Amino acid sequence: MLTGYQAGRKEKEKFLARWHGSLKERFRDNPEARAFTWVDADEDEIAGRWGYFKPVEGTACQAIDPSKIEVFRDYFYWGYWSDH
Repeated sequence: MLTGYQAGRKEKEKFLARWHGSLKERFRDNPEARAFTWVDADEDEIAGRWGYFKPVEGTACQAIDPSKIEVFRDYFYWGYWSDH
């Protein structure tokens, strides 16, 4: 399950208020949580025709501010990753 924002100023502002209010600490304190961005269709060799959620390395267990990280400019999601 993922939650976050996509390109849309109002949605982004609303989510960031919740993020800074309490979600940031929950993310930081949960070693299983991961941050993701969205890769649009045909943007890279993995995306294919549909796109995908791409995990962003180096964000786990960090109290990050997605509004200050370029890769999250348009898309930021956080949740859990399973390759099973």
